[in-house]
Amino acid sequence: MNNYGTIYDDVFRTIQERHPELLIPLMNEAFHTNYSEKQKIKRLPEEYRKILSNVVADSCFLIGKHIYHMECQSTTDNKMILRMIEYDFTIGLSQAEYENGI
Repeated sequence: MNNYGTIYDDVFRTIQERHPELLIPLMNEAFHTNYSEKQKIKRLPEEYRKILSNVVADSCFLIGKHIYHMECQSTTDNKMILRMIEYDFTIGLSQAEYENGI
């Protein structure tokens, strides 16, 4: 079942693309952070190439030193948790850096 592209998912993506400043109060509330409204947000790629398919996350961004990945799911899907894990591993590997031998 392909639930990608519902109107609610599209609205969420549009809001975070056109008004990223709204992510700050959302992150502060959801994760009990204390980011300033002037904190810079860096959007990260949302499409990652894999051997068999593309992995497309709804929203991936960097605030300070923290990477956030958010999904807006407006339909019931018992595979969402598996996709989140797959997305997060893919995002983590794409953002990994080799520094001081580590």
